[in-house]
Amino acid sequence: TDIGQLYFNASTIVRETDIAPHDLTSNTSHPPFVSSGSSYFGTSDAWHAFSSINGGTPWTGNTGGVGYVQLDTGGTYILDNYGVRIPHISSATQAPNTWALWGSNDCTFASYTVLDSESGQTGWNVAINDFELRYFSIAGAATYRCFRLNITANNGDASYTNVDALYF
Repeated sequence: TDIGQLYFNASTIVRETDIAPHDLTSNTSHPPFVSSGSSYFGTSDAWHAFSSINGGTPWTGNTGGVGYVQLDTGGTYILDNYGVRIPHISSATQAPNTWALWGSNDCTFASYTVLDSESGQTGWNVAINDFELRYFSIAGAATYRCFRLNITANNGDASYTNVDALYF
């Protein structure tokens, strides 16, 4: 799977395109990458946010509109943007509304930096065969090994939040 073109600068990988894998079949199926999340409904574990570039089963958090999905890249990367895609099968109320993207080098996120925060992300298109993807810019240039999308509110669903894919 092509996960982007990279070039090396000392021991840090500088990204030109998406570094996240999109062919995971479990949280640990594509070393060195490891995905994890706060919770999931049924079989919709965190790896689903990194499992398919063309849609499929999304990560579905089941903690009332809050939760997180994260990726340990196994190396250090500089991000200048990221993307969040929602599935066409969900209700717009299950789409993320408010979140922060965190970067960390310890992967427990005991120590982290807020790379971006978003709020008021409404009006997601959930029509059949549409997978809306929104990109967000990151200011500053620092290297991190782990990235977490920490969702603090969805668009009103009392039970679930869906993320079809994350692009780092």
